[in-house]
Amino acid sequence: MRMSRGCATAWITGAFAVVIGLTLAVYLARAGAPYAQNWPASYNFASSDNSILFQFAHDVFTGMTLDWSFSPQVYVFPEMPISLLAYLVSGGNYAWYYVVVALINVTLLFAAIWWLTTLLFGGSLPQQLLRAFIAVSPLIVFPLFNTHWMYLFHLAPTYYFGMYLFGLLLPAALLSPKRWARGLVLAGWMLAGAVSPLVTAMTLPGLAIMFFVTFLRERWSHGLRHQLMMVGFALAGVGLLRVLVFGNATFRVTITLLVASGAVSTPSSSSSRSLPPPSPSSCWSFSFDGCSRASHRDRNSRASRQAFT
Repeated sequence: MRMSRGCATAWITGAFAVVIGLTLAVYLARAGAPYAQNWPASYNFASSDNSILFQFAHDVFTGMTLDWSFSPQVYVFPEMPISLLAYLVSGGNYAWYYVVVALINVTLLFAAIWWLTTLLFGGSLPQQLLRAFIAVSPLIVFPLFNTHWMYLFHLAPTYYFGMYLFGLLLPAALLSPKRWARGLVLAGWMLAGAVSPLVTAMTLPGLAIMFFVTFLRERWSHGLRHQLMMVGFALAGVGLLRVLVFGNATFRVTITLLVASGAVSTPSSSSSRSLPPPSPSSCWSFSFDGCSRASHRDRNSRASRQAFT
């Protein structure tokens, strides 16, 4: 018997609500506990890695001059869009920003696991959602048992999250019969891999396993050849983007935005240094030549003071 659309929507909404609610409860239960080794306060608030994207989002939405110099592990996709959304949802609150990032990350991982396991095992909708929840639950409850940073990468706004997510999305996209889904995932993988080669390196082993299992089942079928061709084109795109766009160690990406004159006001930073408002054709400049941790800490202290004063 086929489930009605309303019933299916209720199942899906309920499953995501449980995942989000449980993640929030675990995060808040561990926050500030004296026995929590380094999470979430010192792991996020005092981290020169995890605080970067909050500061970047703060500068974007407050109209500050974006004279940013990122580390070699560039936080572009999907981490940068996630952090921009988290900043908006949290209202720019420094502490709640990290909570929202954790909720978004776990929600995306749950959705990716649901998609992949459904393609592999099928089943009714309740079975699919229950299977995905069982698979993602260890990631949710890790902080209850151990707060070492190795168990918490997927909850933080770091470049590691993109590796985890694409490690699940790539096999699912290649197994999916929907071309638009394959195209979107491969395009995102190309962008993420071109910016940070670690994304490509960490996701290729999973693809190799999938290809090997498919070969054992189907030999040189049309589907396997098509999958190999798509990954080959995507890898070529990663290489071209890396060499032509991101290959130079001192490369600077400049985005020119037309800003209505006087539409954005520029507040003063906590160092009492006022930044001039952007001009109607101001340039946003991002350097990928590896800035020092000292500059990160300076920005982090600025954001910390603004968040808690």
